Amino acid sequence: MTAIFAAAALAWIPLLVLAVTNELLFLRLLRERATPQQAIAASLPTLLALIAGYSAWAVHYLQLQAALERLAIGLVWVLLTVAFEFLFWHFVGKKPWAEIGARFNPRSGDGTLVLLLIIALTPAAMGWLLDAMR
Repeated sequence: MTAIFAAAALAWIPLLVLAVTNELLFLRLLRERATPQQAIAASLPTLLALIAGYSAWAVHYLQLQAALERLAIGLVWVLLTVAFEFLFWHFVGKKPWAEIGARFNPRSGDGTLVLLLIIALTPAAMGWLLDAMR
């Protein structure tokens, strides 16, 4: 199981690159037509497609057969994502901890918790889909 956690952590890095690139691309493309919040909202469908495609590749490449392995990789991805959000925005973005934490409040309406749930469950869902296609 330790090997799965290490593989999940390494597999998270390209996922981070995909997510950041997607957000920056939409912010740049929509810079003059939308607010940053609108641009980020517009980037969500693309981000979800990237997460799904990358999750399918990771499940196949890492040969994750058991549902528990697939759920474990999703959980590791969520933990790393939350850690990245807090650490990056606090130390690089110079935002206070409370402001960062507010994004994880279900009442904020910003969708962060829904996105984290999707990240957690997508490897298992894509594994199930790959199994059904065999």
